[in-house]
Amino acid sequence: MDNKARFMENMITVRYKPCDDFFKYAGGNKTKTDIEDTEKALILQMFNDDSLFKKKEGRAALLNELLGSILFDEGYVFNNCAVYMSDNFPIALNKLAIDTLKKDRENYKKFKKQFFTYADLIMHEANVTISTSTEILDEHKEDLIANLEKNKFAFFEQSLYKDDIFDEVNGKLELTHPRHSRLYNNLRVLLKYDAEKEHHTHRLIPSMTQNQASHANLVQTNFFHWGPFLYPMYDPSFPHILGFSSIGFVMAHEMAHTYAFASRVYPEFEENRQCLLSFYSNQCSEDKKVCIDPELTYVENVADQLGFIWAYSAYKRMESVQDVGKRPRGKKLNKLSNDKMFFLNYAQIMHFYQNWEDYDDKKPHSPSSVRAWGPLANLPAFTNEFKCPKESKYNPKKKCPMFVAQTMVNDPKGSKEGKSSKDGEGGADGEEEKQEVVVVEVEKPSPPIISTDSERRRFIMKTSGLILAMLVIATCLLMLPFIFQSLRLFLIKHWYIALIVSIFYLCFTITVACFCHSCLMRSPVNYFILVAYAFITGLFLMCICATYSIFAILVAMVATVACVLATLIFAATCNKDLTSMWFACFIIGIVLLVTCFGAGIICIFVPPTVAFWISIIISMAFVLYYMFHMTITIQSIIGGKNRKIVFSEQAYAVAALLIFVDIIGLFLNLLNLANLIR
Repeated sequence: MDNKARFMENMITVRYKPCDDFFKYAGGNKTKTDIEDTEKALILQMFNDDSLFKKKEGRAALLNELLGSILFDEGYVFNNCAVYMSDNFPIALNKLAIDTLKKDRENYKKFKKQFFTYADLIMHEANVTISTSTEILDEHKEDLIANLEKNKFAFFEQSLYKDDIFDEVNGKLELTHPRHSRLYNNLRVLLKYDAEKEHHTHRLIPSMTQNQASHANLVQTNFFHWGPFLYPMYDPSFPHILGFSSIGFVMAHEMAHTYAFASRVYPEFEENRQCLLSFYSNQCSEDKKVCIDPELTYVENVADQLGFIWAYSAYKRMESVQDVGKRPRGKKLNKLSNDKMFFLNYAQIMHFYQNWEDYDDKKPHSPSSVRAWGPLANLPAFTNEFKCPKESKYNPKKKCPMFVAQTMVNDPKGSKEGKSSKDGEGGADGEEEKQEVVVVEVEKPSPPIISTDSERRRFIMKTSGLILAMLVIATCLLMLPFIFQSLRLFLIKHWYIALIVSIFYLCFTITVACFCHSCLMRSPVNYFILVAYAFITGLFLMCICATYSIFAILVAMVATVACVLATLIFAATCNKDLTSMWFACFIIGIVLLVTCFGAGIICIFVPPTVAFWISIIISMAFVLYYMFHMTITIQSIIGGKNRKIVFSEQAYAVAALLIFVDIIGLFLNLLNLANLIR
């Protein structure tokens, strides 16, 4: 505890005011390099404690392995032995880590108990937040809580690491070239264990040199690397005030990813999403050369916001019923209340992550200074504790309540210690101040999600009208070669025109799909984009269909209308909700594209009869795929699960485009089938 106190004390930089830059106030005296050096303390200690590395032959063997790696893997760079071992022997290193921690049985038991206690308490706070929120509709709470309660937390100890099992499945490692053999040395062990012990659950082999964690959405399981659980970020001996503000936040952050895509389904989350996009806008580096993209970082930002509130609430609940434990002491630390120390430790923990100097603007995480600012600036309790002036950096005018209408600052026990006497820095005046309830007034944007029957009908009418208009444009252009025979002969003679138009159509489709989503949400730009897309699609169909007979085209049109009507009836009457299967549909589409490409190559080398049947099978598969995709889209438009609207009110152009593309895909594949059968 003394080491942690000195660490925290030394990081505080009083020349910065908390309300102006709490991130620098909390850690301006420490650099990223200093912190990285402390991260590896436990790893190196494990090597020193283990008898294998005390032997001369053990050290010599390790040196030989390092030399071999350098000679035979020139592109691989590592800074020290700890990084090398973590990269190439993660399973063995985790076994070593568990064994090292278990040498102190009491401390290990405390660590394991705290891990699951924190998980339970944070889960409880998240449940309370959802169930008691006045911002979340009652009919949505059951689903949200059900998803929340599916969460599991993966602890570091696994049955794989038991001595007898590990020796049995590990076998002899390949040490000639460890870097080249890392997959053999590690995956072989896992595959053998999974096969022999019938292990069917997900797992993560934690890294000793990473501070990251991850949430597996498919199984709602939270995995952790060792970094956040090593000194100085955490130790089982730390009081709860430090535990909840470090690993408590990390665990809560990962669990908050349960709702990463909730804005697509629940209007409350979409409203909150729009607020957070505005809240995080204009967050840039000091030189203004780099700024974050609120859209790209939203998933991580909302996890920071929810995770921090849940961790802070869990700490406050525990503080109200039991002693928080021995606090870190120091000249500066003694001036801080318990809440201030919670905020301080959180901000100092953020110094372990990437900031602007090594920020990758293609990654979803915001720089660490923004991650420290976001939850604190959005929390009235922080504003109260440090008495931040209105519209200061850490007390912005507009905040985004995370489904909690108001936040009470209630300090039943610990906050008496070190009450602040100076704004921003926090001195001690010996008197307990009465803390008030802070209610944040927020400018709420108009609800973007369809919530009434009239809005639903209007949305469906807009979408249907756009689809019909686009189909009319495309059909008129498609029929031109059959009205003007000279145009048809020209297109057949100059076949390369069809190739050029097809490439342009493909590029335009990719551009609209990848870069024009926000434009499709704004009127009248969305109408212009849809008309342009329908026109280009019509040109594409005109060039393609010029080589087909009018009979095949008419048959394909009739079949397309029949398939669309059948899909519409099925989507409207089907009791099973398919709107959650977007990802599965995406994977099926990718598989079909790859299969189609492979089949095209195969058809070059096989007899015409075989190629004929391959073409029929591929076309039928695509017809079924487009009908499946259209079913999901239609259900999203007319309701989705429990008839909740999935699309936002402004997304009628997106919905129209999705169905239009499905109809065109259906028509082309049915045209191919009609031509082949004829």
